[in-house]
Amino acid sequence: MSLLEERDWRLLLRSIREGQCILLVGPGAAIDPGDPQGDPLPARLALKLTEELRRAGKGGEIVTASDLAHVAQIYAQAMPKKRPGLELAVEDFYEPYRGQSTPLHLDLAALPFSLCISTTPERFLLNAFAQTPHKNPVYSFYHFQPNPSRARARGLVSHPEGDSENRPLIYDLYGSLDELDALVLSEHDMLDFLVNVTRESPPLHPYVTSRFSDRDTSFLFIGFGFRHWYMRIWLHVLKAWGHNTPSLA
Repeated sequence: MSLLEERDWRLLLRSIREGQCILLVGPGAAIDPGDPQGDPLPARLALKLTEELRRAGKGGEIVTASDLAHVAQIYAQAMPKKRPGLELAVEDFYEPYRGQSTPLHLDLAALPFSLCISTTPERFLLNAFAQTPHKNPVYSFYHFQPNPSRARARGLVSHPEGDSENRPLIYDLYGSLDELDALVLSEHDMLDFLVNVTRESPPLHPYVTSRFSDRDTSFLFIGFGFRHWYMRIWLHVLKAWGHNTPSLA
């Protein structure tokens, strides 16, 4: 919707107060704290990768230089170091932001969310909750192509029952900088992610699954654009449609 009415705000506030609202933060919210008027970080990363491709004489296939999944797909196929080289380029890009956050994320962290989903790896959301008084966030992430031995070593981070407001689960849906091969970067990665989530191979964190399946749950989407086909599929796969309480974007 273009404009929110008073009742929309009241429904949203009630859902948040009652602990029934899940926060989902998209790429549009990942803004450089030092340049709040600039493009979101994923778009900047895409442009940086595009520059590398063009310097290497491999940028001829790029259609949209700011589309990270599109550019990452070409980068992983065309550059000599393939996917490992892409992972290192992404790690180097995000490293300066690892300990930072933004006023938006800090404002969101002050609200009583018990589950927050992030789709970018810069950790603005996790850092915001960690900096908020009386909040002790729990962190976990989805690995769409895990190595079984590493998955066993990492284990499953459990979410504490009964103290969800003070110990919210911050969940990186598209992987983590802690394990670079977990990052969903390219168009092929997105397809594999959707297939594996649908097959529950591996499954999402059980707390995430249980909250998304609750028909009384609502969703607050911030920083998302829904023009990409895979976003609409992912919302369907995660059962984010058809709940009893309206969701807002």
